[in-house]
Amino acid sequence: MLRKPTWTKRSRLTVLTATKIPRERIFCWLCQFCECYNASMFLLYTQLFILILLAFLNIWLGVTHGLYETIWWWDIPTHFLGGVWVGLFAAWLLEKRDKEFTVLSCALFALSVGVVWEIFEYTFGIGGSPFMGYWADTIKDVCMDVIGGMTAGAIAYAERDLWRK
Repeated sequence: MLRKPTWTKRSRLTVLTATKIPRERIFCWLCQFCECYNASMFLLYTQLFILILLAFLNIWLGVTHGLYETIWWWDIPTHFLGGVWVGLFAAWLLEKRDKEFTVLSCALFALSVGVVWEIFEYTFGIGGSPFMGYWADTIKDVCMDVIGGMTAGAIAYAERDLWRK
């Protein structure tokens, strides 16, 4: 026999709250948390979160615990998140200068920073992977930077109308 679901006061409140949230504010939860309601602040707080996550992944887990040498795919998420950070920075910079940003502009910005980073790695001998050749690793890293920049550009472009209200 099927039982009727029991609702607690908390679960009923959660369901009612979730149905009352306007569609525009669902994707802007970070703005509500930080109490910032414009594009520049949203992009800055998102960049800060990604930067802290990158520092944790790169420095503490990657370098200190040696995950770059033991896990072949470890630099894929770090380069992707680096591309996301650079793409969000490009969107923020163009937004601050009252210029229209596109997914392509964020991706190109991430590509340029990724290429400069790979030149830095090659110059100081800190790049490369023990699991694949240097050029294959470099191409993979730059591709992940560009994909991250495109992702950030797509998110920023989709959310731009919500920020300008």
